[in-house]
Amino acid sequence: MRSPLLSLIALLFLPSITHGEELTKKPNVLLILVDDLNTDLSCYGHPLVKSPNIDRLAQRGVRFERAYCQYAVCAPSRQSFLSGLRPETTGIFEFQTLLRDKMPSVVFLPQLFRQNGYFTAGMGKVFHDMRQSDKEMSWDFYDDQMGEDEQEASAVKHRYSFKEGERPFTPYTKLTGPEEKTRDGATSRRIARFIDKKSQEGKPFFVAAGFHKPHLPWTAPVKYFDLYRDVRVPEPHDPPLKGVPAIALMTELVGNPPPPSRTEAMAAYYACISFMDTQVGILLDTLDRRQLWDNTIVVLFSDHGYHLGDHEGLWAKFTVFDLACRVPLVIAAPGFGKGKASPRTVELIDIYPTLAELAGLPAPSFPEGKSLQPLLKQPDAPWHKPAQSMVHHDNVLGKSVCNERWRYTEWDGGKHAVELYDHNSDPTEYHNLAGDPRYADKLLEMKKLLRP
Repeated sequence: MRSPLLSLIALLFLPSITHGEELTKKPNVLLILVDDLNTDLSCYGHPLVKSPNIDRLAQRGVRFERAYCQYAVCAPSRQSFLSGLRPETTGIFEFQTLLRDKMPSVVFLPQLFRQNGYFTAGMGKVFHDMRQSDKEMSWDFYDDQMGEDEQEASAVKHRYSFKEGERPFTPYTKLTGPEEKTRDGATSRRIARFIDKKSQEGKPFFVAAGFHKPHLPWTAPVKYFDLYRDVRVPEPHDPPLKGVPAIALMTELVGNPPPPSRTEAMAAYYACISFMDTQVGILLDTLDRRQLWDNTIVVLFSDHGYHLGDHEGLWAKFTVFDLACRVPLVIAAPGFGKGKASPRTVELIDIYPTLAELAGLPAPSFPEGKSLQPLLKQPDAPWHKPAQSMVHHDNVLGKSVCNERWRYTEWDGGKHAVELYDHNSDPTEYHNLAGDPRYADKLLEMKKLLRP
């Protein structure tokens, strides 16, 4: 018969053992954020871009064909999806304001996991910069510094030495130093080490790798430029613009000198994508080596899309066209679909509640997105939520809503301009149908979606 003392000792130790067992069952999370990446990827059907590692991640999960950011600029977008709140709610439309200052009780996504017993680490551009990183509340470790590659550092310094309106695209810097010395090379390897270490310790982790490329300046090791040296990037043949208002044709780079060659610029952008893709591969290889796929959720996405000289010369982001708002989104979660594609329209603010539900965490009540778990189970399941995006140009608000076929945009509540595009016949949005009386009913229908 067990003595009362031994029974008491057993009871004292039982909660800690149970807690330890429970911790090992919590799914790990690997968040891969990419800066300025549109859907020019092989798994999205691009015929030239070499992205084998993102492609193999897509084969492990669900690729969302119509995923959209809520603000097509870095800082407002990141403050939005990392909080699960729309820009209208955060009030963050620029780079200086910290959401933590405006909403002290906000629970950012990494903070939610940290509060629930996870080790949290971020490296690179997860939040927009170190000042905005929420380092004290959200992370056990966070760093985003310039790498040790002197060529890369010089190219970045050169780009930002010019005044706004004078920043050149060239030169495209082909790096000759070790890949691991670049910012993104350091990020992939540091996050891989965290995955190694924490998986050995048996502690659940939430780690985020924020890759800077393909953001300007376009710098990558020379071998990635060589991938496109002998592959002719064709000059795109864009349709003529019809009825598109001038205010819609603005990006952050309007007024800056355009690149001397559109196709050369596109090739440089693609080289940076392939470089970033290799860094993704380092992370996936680590999951392979540690045999973590059965207990790790991997999410890869971009903060917004990117224009490549389309619409009569638009470059970069900061529009509400599909090319700036649509982003790649891949979610690979244990027990859900593999190698599937979802045609449904989803938003980046949906990532927060999705990860909370997949990890079984009590998500705060305020996130405004919707969990994508039903689409992970059945990618073509009924789904009636449209996607909303917004930008400001010259203090004029442009708000846009899209579903699987249509995009509707209002500038200044419709007082300044209105746009309507049919993606069946005009997938890249060159022909504004808002002034055509044949689409009056559709215009009203989409207006209701934007302002329910």
